[in-house]
Amino acid sequence: MLNLSRRRMFAAAGLAPPIPNKTQRRQWEFVDDRVEPLGAADGEFRTHIEWINKASSWIGLTGAKCFDAKGRRCRRGADFARARDENAFPVRFYGLHHFPELDIPTKGQFVALEALASTDSYLSIREVQAHAGAGHATWHKLEDLLGDDSLEGGQRKRLTHKGRAAASFLFDCRRRASYVY
Repeated sequence: MLNLSRRRMFAAAGLAPPIPNKTQRRQWEFVDDRVEPLGAADGEFRTHIEWINKASSWIGLTGAKCFDAKGRRCRRGADFARARDENAFPVRFYGLHHFPELDIPTKGQFVALEALASTDSYLSIREVQAHAGAGHATWHKLEDLLGDDSLEGGQRKRLTHKGRAAASFLFDCRRRASYVY
């Protein structure tokens, strides 16, 4: 908490950018960072010690995403330790401008996705909407969220393997966002 207090003090003095609010920081968890972006990184940590000493001042509270030299996402300390142990430094970081626009599901869309993910059966859109809180979910909106080839079937649909993976990613994003204080 000392770093956050210090950062608030610097922001109040105009020496650092303002700290994004909790809503903004939660939205960052929905950035699709499963694949490293193309193009030049915004910077890199050459060693594990440099990451320990500089990460909070270089990329803290910016939403930047890190990838090791093998292209693996580094989210937490264990990922950086793995990069150190496997000689996968430098770890590159990318600002949010490298990633596509966010498409965060609504609460109703999450309910609809949970309904689809909970079964292998084909469901009609009415059966999906019958789940409490699903609201006015449509196949079109759900496929926009999950991507092409995520649903199979005609009037009654179910998640494909790709759709299940995309839904699982969104559930994981929601879980990580809930941890933001």
